[in-house]
Parts: sequence; structure tokens; C-alpha cells
Amino acid sequence: MTTLIAGRATPRSLVRLWLGTFAANVAGGTILVALVVIALPGVHPVARQLGSVTPLLGINARSFAAAMLGGVLLTLFTWVERSTTNVPAKLVAAMSTGFLVVAAPLNHSVVGSLEMAGGLLVGDAGYGPADAAGAVGWAALGNSVGGLLLVTVLRLVQVGHRRILEERLDTPPHEHAGNSAHDADGEHSPAVRQR
Repeated sequence: MTTLIAGRATPRSLVRLWLGTFAANVAGGTILVALVVIALPGVHPVARQLGSVTPLLGINARSFAAAMLGGVLLTLFTWVERSTTNVPAKLVAAMSTGFLVVAAPLNHSVVGSLEMAGGLLVGDAGYGPADAAGAVGWAALGNSVGGLLLVTVLRLVQVGHRRILEERLDTPPHEHAGNSAHDADGEHSPAVRQR
């Protein structure tokens, strides 16, 4: 989103990035979940139980608030991860974020998708693909609102209009639209990099 604000991406490239990332995470994660439930039949009861958490939250204010918190947490993680080159710090941030999402439990579209996939793969889950799709859509909406409004917008306010304008003037609009998240050197633009 910050690359769009800085004039380094198009709305289309941003949507493509988000949808592609979601699809790749769910596809790859589902393959891993399938391998686990095939290789370890002892996890089937846990997979059913864990998979039912997201559908049982329902579509209501509580599940939306949990999804907003999930979006806040993952967006903060992204900011932290992108702000350092220190690999141990990135690993600590990733492990901490993963723990918090699952322990709370927060409602995150990708995590919930994988949990529900496990329940569906072992069978007799108590919910079907349509229930899972509805729960994922609701979670994705909450994740987007939480991540965009409560983290990204506040970060852009912190960066300030002047710095954003400087970034826009520094690079021709949509110069890097094919590689929307990075500048020519493969790094995030200075205005959106964490300091």
C-alpha cells in the first residue's frame, strides 16, 4: 500500500500482489497440511478441533474485531521484518507473531484457511467448504481493515505528507509498476522503509 501512496505502484499491481500472496500462502500451506494429516493420523482429532475454531467464531462483531487484530499484528510484523537485515531478529519476530495469532486466537484469513483445510481433509469436520469460504472472506475483510487503517494509515501519517510528496517527485509515477513492492535496487523505497 505504501508503494501505491508513494507513486511506485498501480492499484492493479497492489491487488495482484495481495491476491497472489494469499493464493500462494494458502496453496503451499494446504500442501503442507495435507502432508501432515496423511503422515500423522494421530493429529486428526486435533485437526478437526482446530479447524472448527474459525467457523465457530461466526460472522459478527467479535470475529471481525479478532480479524482486525490479526491484520494489525501481521501488518506490524511486516513492518518489523522489512525494517531490519538482522536474520535472528526476523526469526524472533516471525515466531512471536505466529505464536500470538494462534494463542489468542486471532482471526487471520491465511491461518484460518489452513486450520480449516486440515479439518476438511480429515473429514467429519462439522463445516463445509462454503462455511470455510465465508469465514475466510470475513477474516480477510477484517484483516484488511485492521492492517490498513490501524497500522498503514497511522504509519503514513507518521512519515508525513512532505516525505511522501518527496518520494513521488523522486520517481516517475508507476516506474516500477511491474515490481510494485521494490525500487530499482530491490529495496523498499526510503519513504516506506522503517527507520
